Amino acid sequence: MGALVGLSQSPHSGNAQLQFPTSQMLPLDIVGSNTYGRFAQISPARTINMFISDNSLVNLPGYKVVQQIGGGGEARQLYPSTSYNHQIVVVGSTVYTISPSYAVAEVGTLETDTGDVYIAENLAGQIAISDGKDIYIFNWKLETFTKATIDFLPGTIAYQDTYFIAPDTSTNKWRLSGNNDGLDWPASASNVGELQTKPGFSVAVVPVDRQLFVMGTNVTEPWQDVGAQLFPYQRSNYYSIDYGCLSPATIAFGYGFLAWLASNEKSGISIMVSSGAQPKRLSTDGIDEELSNIQFPKSSFGFMYRLNGHVLYQLTFTQDNKTYIYDFETQKFFTATDENQNHHIAKRVSYFNGKYYFISFNDNFLYEMDTNYTTYDGKQIPRARVCSPLRTPLSDNFIVNNITVTQSAGQSIGIQRIDLTKSIDGGVSYGNTVSQKMNAYGKRPNLFQFYNCGMSNNAVYQFRFLGDSQFCVNGAVAEISV
Repeated sequence: MGALVGLSQSPHSGNAQLQFPTSQMLPLDIVGSNTYGRFAQISPARTINMFISDNSLVNLPGYKVVQQIGGGGEARQLYPSTSYNHQIVVVGSTVYTISPSYAVAEVGTLETDTGDVYIAENLAGQIAISDGKDIYIFNWKLETFTKATIDFLPGTIAYQDTYFIAPDTSTNKWRLSGNNDGLDWPASASNVGELQTKPGFSVAVVPVDRQLFVMGTNVTEPWQDVGAQLFPYQRSNYYSIDYGCLSPATIAFGYGFLAWLASNEKSGISIMVSSGAQPKRLSTDGIDEELSNIQFPKSSFGFMYRLNGHVLYQLTFTQDNKTYIYDFETQKFFTATDENQNHHIAKRVSYFNGKYYFISFNDNFLYEMDTNYTTYDGKQIPRARVCSPLRTPLSDNFIVNNITVTQSAGQSIGIQRIDLTKSIDGGVSYGNTVSQKMNAYGKRPNLFQFYNCGMSNNAVYQFRFLGDSQFCVNGAVAEISV
């Protein structure tokens, strides 16, 4: 009948009524994102190498190697040229082209072999390459590679309205090339703009639709090409953005969004996003706490891509060994890793001929990325979900009789399993692991149950999804006795 746990007065009589343990169902947020609080006791909830799609937890993409580029060196930039129908890759000091059939050809050499590189192209067959020291022009129509003569220190490079545009990172100025001529950088008033809102240095220029965002160290100004005679661009008098850019390599734009790692003179680092107007800060208390602990924010890289209708911004802090993904569709954060649970290896991404490719922090290979790839070039992807703490409203002790997980099964010929571990100290440490093998291929009953899951008043459950195939998790519930 169960142990006696208490007495209460019946509302219908004066007799004491015996109370016995009662069971109830509590939902587990197994389908969730990084919603951790400032402290683990608030919530350690996070999701690793998975994200939310159609209210289910599914795989982030895997990848495979498709080509080696050059003999070695740091992979620095990857750029897809739609007009040339090739990808441009910089590895070490060498600039390569990669054809749609992955044929690699060397086209030029830079005077630097490390550091960030930025690429843009115009309508005249010129592809401009900035390595932070010089600007080089690869003309694929003429098959020439030439270093431009410039009198400033360039950073990022962009193209808009016949101009290549680059910041002068040693001053507050920014420069326009000649019309469709990346070898011509006049120093006249008609080709030189200035950041005006705050004192500081120019860092980056980013075209977003018809606007040009000129980013400084502590402010961003929107400009627009109005075709004025003295200088073609005019600064917006309606607003400026009170954040500059801390790391130009984190700037990513597309799909109507611009995202970057921002800072100003009054606050720490923030992740900012704009859709062409005043930006907003992508943050929660937990994310703010994570960012406040970043020791090397300038060692960071970001890019944007679309996955099954979701626009994702991936931000990696290399020295701090962390990768975050923000989903603009669900407005949630997730974590990505490599197979060893270090930061994700993707450095720069390109969309070329209907496929996503990237270069890596680790080597000089070209990778193809897709959700159809369920491994990291044959290595198992560590996928996990740490749920929010399971508590009752009064923080009573309770026994978890069982946990039921609903997810797809019978989809893989290989071995797949779910590992479950439990923490009673807010996710700081975990106990023993209980495993449940998933059904063999073709056997698709989709309920998995774990029994006798322990007693506590604050239980954090971690699920690990092990296997080389797709996972699709729909939900979970815990049956408890109080």
